[in-house]
This record gives sequence, C-alpha cells and structure tokens, in this order.
Amino acid sequence: MEIKKELFEASAKIIGISIEDAIAHHKVLENINSIYVWNSIRGGAAVIMENEDSFLYANSSINFDEHLRAFLSGKRTEPKMFKK
Repeated sequence: MEIKKELFEASAKIIGISIEDAIAHHKVLENINSIYVWNSIRGGAAVIMENEDSFLYANSSINFDEHLRAFLSGKRTEPKMFKK
C-alpha cells in the first residue's frame, strides 16, 4: 500500500503531532487500506485513517484492538470536529 503524504499530514493534525512523528509512529493496515497513527507520549491519542474524510479518532483509554473493532464496525469521527 502506498501511503500518501496527505494521510500523514491529516493524521498528525488530528492527534497533535508532527508529520515526522506520524511517519515514525504508524502501522499500515493493508487489509483495510488504512493507516494507524499514534502519539507515543503517555496519554497520547491515535487515529485510524482511511482518507481525510474517513477516520476514527481515539483517546488513550482505547487500546488498538478496541479502536480497530470500532473502525471495522463502521464508526467514524465527524471530520468537521477537526477542521477550523
């Protein structure tokens, strides 16, 4: 899966990290054509990003498996929550 720079940029903006950190802390979810990006600091958020309009944000209380299950069940974050 080729990861577009825009996905890293959008992920970084959503969880409040640099693009470099997003690139360093990501996992490709090839079976669902998405990426998982996390903030590595204690209490940091994460996002599963399919594209700039289809993603699911999670705070640090949600582990990866719960986050992925929610994404696979169709839950998404409303994009306008993160647009200014």
